[in-house]
Amino acid sequence: MLCQRNGYDIDIVIVISGALFDMYSKYRCVVYDMRVFKGASSKDVILFNSMILCCLHYGMGEKVVELFEVMEKEGIKTDHVSFRGVLNACIF
Repeated sequence: MLCQRNGYDIDIVIVISGALFDMYSKYRCVVYDMRVFKGASSKDVILFNSMILCCLHYGMGEKVVELFEVMEKEGIKTDHVSFRGVLNACIF
């Protein structure tokens, strides 16, 4: 479902998924974050980066690399946040 804000089309499902994701990660509910991520009908670079940084924060370096590979396979353009997450994951 799309809505417009400030002249931009915004997918409201992605916005709600992002809000749930943020709430769960703040309360260390990584399992619920994974459910929100897997259940999201459409995933963008922001949702992927949120999942990458959440996994990184909780020491799940292998999962970060997996997510990065999925981004590339699905054709989602990575950005500096994605790369930073993968580089930091190599430390763990």
